[in-house]
Amino acid sequence: MKNILFFIFFLGTFSIAKAEDADEEILSEMRKFRNEIFARKGRKFKSTDLQEYFNTKSWYKPINNFDSKCLSPKENLAVKTIKQIEESFTELTKEDKNQTVKIFNFIKNNVFNSIDTTLLTIAKIDNFEGKDTVITRIHEIEYGTFCIDYTFIKNGKEVWKESVSNPYLWLGNHELFDKWENHFFIGYIAINFCQAKSEQMWQLPVDQSILEIGLHVIKYYGQNVELKEYELYINNFKGDLVLHSFSETGGKLEIWYEPLKRFITFYAP
Repeated sequence: MKNILFFIFFLGTFSIAKAEDADEEILSEMRKFRNEIFARKGRKFKSTDLQEYFNTKSWYKPINNFDSKCLSPKENLAVKTIKQIEESFTELTKEDKNQTVKIFNFIKNNVFNSIDTTLLTIAKIDNFEGKDTVITRIHEIEYGTFCIDYTFIKNGKEVWKESVSNPYLWLGNHELFDKWENHFFIGYIAINFCQAKSEQMWQLPVDQSILEIGLHVIKYYGQNVELKEYELYINNFKGDLVLHSFSETGGKLEIWYEPLKRFITFYAP
């Protein structure tokens, strides 16, 4: 019995030590990259390990008159955000740690360039034969602003387009995630959560409360439709729903409504 308890204690101690080693490795990487932002501007370092590390980089050209004012607002925010992650990291839950590591990698990959990414969603979107395409373009307009363009392509032609900016979603419980306006948080959300995705039509018949959501949108766009008429359209619909995720409450399911030739809200939390 004593041997078993010792073995369990050993495994627990080993797991904690392994997790602490992993944290130290991640924090070391964050520290190096945070200082790389300065190093790329020629800063010299008092810390011997950092100076020796950057001396090995072919791009590193140290200067005597370094001024931190040479950093762009985006670079300054990257330094500040990474520093905040470092300071909070050990107190985060495992889930929040995973999220911050992903955010850090996003910063690392995008601080020195502007994002302009196009993603394709291919599915049967409308009530007609053949596959359709929804293009999601995520691009960085300027510091602090990301735009997401959704474009529906049918037979090679653009038939619908909608644009939104600066999406926001819940990222975690820690106060670190409370800064909705953080440029990198916005970009991270846009790239990872905002591609249009197809979903199968819900099991029919749908509740009246769901029908009333779409009916309200249809009337908003100036078309008078009775509930039974919209219900008939839903029951005969052969395509997929499209999920857009760019709100605090979660994803918005949309359906292609042919009479208006546009997507309308099918369901939103």
